[in-house]
Amino acid sequence: MRSEWKTVTVQELINEGMLERPLDGNHGAIHPKSSDYVSSGVPFVMAADLINGRIDYSNCKYITSEQAAGLRKGIARPGDVLLTHKATIGRTALVDDSFNTIILTPQVTYYRVRNGLYNKFLKYYFDTEYFQRLFFSWAGSGSTRAYLGITEQCKLPICFPSFPEQEAIANTLSSLDDKIELNNRINKNLEAQAQAIFKSWFVDFEPFQDGAFIDSDLGEIPKGWRAGVLSEVIEIKYGKDHKKLADGMIPVYGSGGIMRYADRALYESESVLVPRKGTLNNVIYINTPFWTVDTMFYTKMKVSGAAKMVYFFLKSKDLASMNAGTAVPSMTTDILNNIPMVIAPDTIIRQYDDLQKPLFEQMETLKKQNKTLSILRDTLLPKLMSGEIQIPQEV
Repeated sequence: MRSEWKTVTVQELINEGMLERPLDGNHGAIHPKSSDYVSSGVPFVMAADLINGRIDYSNCKYITSEQAAGLRKGIARPGDVLLTHKATIGRTALVDDSFNTIILTPQVTYYRVRNGLYNKFLKYYFDTEYFQRLFFSWAGSGSTRAYLGITEQCKLPICFPSFPEQEAIANTLSSLDDKIELNNRINKNLEAQAQAIFKSWFVDFEPFQDGAFIDSDLGEIPKGWRAGVLSEVIEIKYGKDHKKLADGMIPVYGSGGIMRYADRALYESESVLVPRKGTLNNVIYINTPFWTVDTMFYTKMKVSGAAKMVYFFLKSKDLASMNAGTAVPSMTTDILNNIPMVIAPDTIIRQYDDLQKPLFEQMETLKKQNKTLSILRDTLLPKLMSGEIQIPQEV
C-alpha cells in the first residue's frame, strides 16, 4: 500500500463513524430451520450462496416476511458488503437491489459503510490476497472448522486511500465484473433457448407432427424412432485423479465445476460430464479438451452429434432423486445406462446438432471472453490495491 493510504482496524472505523458494527446471522433457537423454508419470500443467504463475488439467488432458501420481521440481527440490505467467516470462509459479495432485505446465516457477516468508505472498495479489499491470507490465518483455516467471530473481525486491519481514489479503483474493477455478469445473463438466456429447442424436438415432437406416430413403451413417438436406454447413445467413462498433474491451461472439472487448470487433457472431444459423487444434478456440457476428476463421469458419444441432445436430456432428469448413496449422494453407471430414452434416427440427431451449434458457439465465445476479463480483473486487483497502478480520479 502507498504511504498516503491509511491503515486502521475495523473497530477504529466504527469509532470514527465510517462503518457500522459488523453483524452476522441469528444463532440458537431463533435461527430459521429447514422446516421454515418457503418457495418465495425473503432470501435466507448462506455462505454457499456467495459465488464469484455475488449472491446466487437461484439456489437460495427463503423464509416468510413475517418470520424475517421477528429476527433480531443478520438483516442485510442493498449496498452491504458480505464476508463469510465460518467453515466456508473468505467469500465476499455486495448485496444488490434484487431484494429490499436479505437474512444471513451465522456463517456470514455484513459490513455497512457510512462516511468516507466506499462499499465497492471494501469488497475488493476483502478480495485481495493480502486480506485473504490474513483472514484465513486468523480464522485457523487449517483446523476442522475455520472461524473468525465478530469480536476478532473488529481487530482486522483495513487499508484505504482517499474516497475519490477508492471510487476510481473500485469502479474500474466493478466495470469488469459487470461485463462478466452481463455475459453470464446472456448465456443463461441462450441456454434457455437451446433447452426449449430440445423440448420441442425430443419431448413435444413439434417438428414431426405432420408425420405418422407409433405407440411405444414411452408413449406415442414419431415413426422411425424407438424406445431405448441411454447406454445406446453414450459410453460412460470414469474420471481420474488430478493431483499429480502440473498446472496448465486445461480445465479440471469436479462436481462443482472447474477446480483448477492442468497441463494435460483426459479427453479432447465433445462430452457431457455427470457427477458420480456430490451434486448429482450439476451436468456439464463441454466441447474443449478437459480433465475430469474421479468423482465425475465423462461420456463418449456412440452417435455423432449427440452430445447436445444428451446434455439437455440429462438436465431434464432429476438425477439427485436417483441417488444410490447413503452419506454422500452417489450415481452409478448402471443407473445412468438404464435411463429410458426416446431415440431418434441418427439423421435427426445430426440435424438437431446443426441447429444448436450457433447457440453453443455463441455461449462458448462469451465464456472465453469472461475468462479473459477475469484474468484482467485478477491481474489489476493487486496492482491497484498496492498503488502500483494509479487511476486518474476523474475516470
